[in-house]
Amino acid sequence: MRPGIITFAAHLGLAVLLLVLGSGCRDEAAEDPFLSCNVGLVRGETATFASDRLTLPKASGAFTFAFDFDGDGKNENQLKTLMQVAAIGGLDVDGQVASATAAGQGIVLFQLTTPDLSNAECARLTLSLADPPQPGQSPPKFDGSDVFSVADVSAVTLYGSIADGVFSSILPKKRSLYEEQILPLHFYLGAAGTVELPLHGVHVEARLVDEQGKKTLRSVALHGVLPVPAVQANLVPLIVRLVTEMIHRMSAGKERDAFIKWFEDDSYPVSQAKCQIDADCCRRAPATCKLLPEEIMLSPVGGVLMPDLQAFDLQGNWELVPAGREKNGLSVGLGLRTVAAGLLP
Repeated sequence: MRPGIITFAAHLGLAVLLLVLGSGCRDEAAEDPFLSCNVGLVRGETATFASDRLTLPKASGAFTFAFDFDGDGKNENQLKTLMQVAAIGGLDVDGQVASATAAGQGIVLFQLTTPDLSNAECARLTLSLADPPQPGQSPPKFDGSDVFSVADVSAVTLYGSIADGVFSSILPKKRSLYEEQILPLHFYLGAAGTVELPLHGVHVEARLVDEQGKKTLRSVALHGVLPVPAVQANLVPLIVRLVTEMIHRMSAGKERDAFIKWFEDDSYPVSQAKCQIDADCCRRAPATCKLLPEEIMLSPVGGVLMPDLQAFDLQGNWELVPAGREKNGLSVGLGLRTVAAGLLP
């Protein structure tokens, strides 16, 4: 082969190699959105907001808060189905959540950093929980004058973009184990107590609106996944308490009898064993009885506590699998309304 041809071939090979390597770099940047938006790339001022209303998902309409977590083309929100069942059973979860929020409990804080509130290629949204009022302190006014202190729990920092006044965080399916975010969301439910729901793979869609000549964060759709162990350890005991308290308060009659049959059934060995003690048996002593977690899981409520996503590997680490068969996570979606607020230094 002549020297000129050899030189040409060498240059051609080098060009092809550079093209391949260059294509690989472009693909990597496209597939990993954290390369285009991260802590080093965020610019702009930071504005603070606080939640003044928590909206639980509805069965249909604009407030289902369903979301395609794993990218399989199907929107999920198992919490929506659970709230449907709760409503049929007469459980006033919305009312208890609203009362807790008005008292300053379970407030979520949002800190939005962006160069522009209408459109931005890279913005940051930090979510944290506020300390509840101390004894003797007044509850929040939710008029923009409130100043909160941040509770000593893990905060969540999300990166994303703003398009036409809507902030969307990077999709959960595009996050690795090391980029996953967990928000310990707290629900205060009166006599039923407090429950912490550790939401994994947190995703947010936040809408900014024009108020008094400037844009402000007004509504947030919050999505996350609850691992099965947390469902069993945190959510099921909460439901046990809610349902038991409701039975204790219900007036005698066919409605109460029918409600009890939802959970306590002679065909369940667990109910048979429990009802050997009259005071524990709801159909015999509804004012003192107790429900058991096993009865909840055997009831219609238990059917909607089943996981609907494969979101974790065998070690419990974040690993979303589109349409995965080994379901081990419960999808959660809910809404938050926000107002301007301040933070204590």
